[in-house]
Amino acid sequence: MDCPACGAFNSILDTECACGRVLREADGKTSGAPKKIRRRKDEALRSQWLESTVQYLERHSIEEAERQLRKEGLRAGTAKRVMVEALRTYQARKARRTGMIWLGIGLGVTLLTFAVAEPGGSYIVAFGPVLYGLSKLASAR
Repeated sequence: MDCPACGAFNSILDTECACGRVLREADGKTSGAPKKIRRRKDEALRSQWLESTVQYLERHSIEEAERQLRKEGLRAGTAKRVMVEALRTYQARKARRTGMIWLGIGLGVTLLTFAVAEPGGSYIVAFGPVLYGLSKLASAR
């Protein structure tokens, strides 16, 4: 969160800025910033958490990712929302990757066998992998 006085970036866990301004009271209430500004900053923080959580999910389990969010200081409700968004994003990226691989395999086999076929000869049209890849790409929103 940015300090309203000096503009310095502070962790969401900080209660005081380096310039000495109190960012939030010990009970968690923020001081000085209007709700609209806090909401915009919360959205920006959530998008940062979302991207880092998606990257974390590529290497760790769902439970570990959620524990990490809680350890970083997110409340349970916010952590759940970030996890739901991160899982959707992660699954969509995975489906796109899988779709592109299968589409590439199908097109590669088709083009390769067409290129090596003699004039008037036969070649393989690998429409199965192509269709599967296209369906995975269509399902990845």
